Amino acid sequence: ATYKGYLVANDSKYHNWTIDDFLKAPGKYSIGFVTKTSGSGWAYPMAMFKKRGIDPAKAFKSVTIFENHPALTDAVALGKVDIGATWEYNLDQAEQKYGKKFQILYTTPDIPGLGWVASKKIDKNLVDKIRQIQMQLNNSKELKAALLKDTPDKGWVVLDESFYDSVREVVKYVGEFK
Repeated sequence: ATYKGYLVANDSKYHNWTIDDFLKAPGKYSIGFVTKTSGSGWAYPMAMFKKRGIDPAKAFKSVTIFENHPALTDAVALGKVDIGATWEYNLDQAEQKYGKKFQILYTTPDIPGLGWVASKKIDKNLVDKIRQIQMQLNNSKELKAALLKDTPDKGWVVLDESFYDSVREVVKYVGEFK
């Protein structure tokens, strides 16, 4: 139901560094984020900076926005940016490609995975029917495999709306991300 996001650097260059080591020299290092639609590649790391009173545009030499996570980790591995924001699934894929080349500088709180949420304006009977179908899909290996193909997701769970409190916290610092 959750995943982690990371700020990473090239381990061969920044072994045992933390995010604070980079912040000691404002304007010296570069950072990369993924588009503003990404929780782990933009919103959660940006909220961490803003919560600490840090504007990445002022703290770093450059801020690059990448179209996707693999492009970002490629840039970190190849030294095109010093730090990059990504998520655990992509970091695993990047380590398969490059080896253990990444130093984790910061780990986000748990980020809710892909969610199906409904406005309180939606008919409760419809919401209950969709939930019932999703729970039935959990029992069909074939349908579940087909619907979740090429995702790290394993199925559906029902969670209380308080599960999304961390998203509300992020929104306070960065606004809505969509």
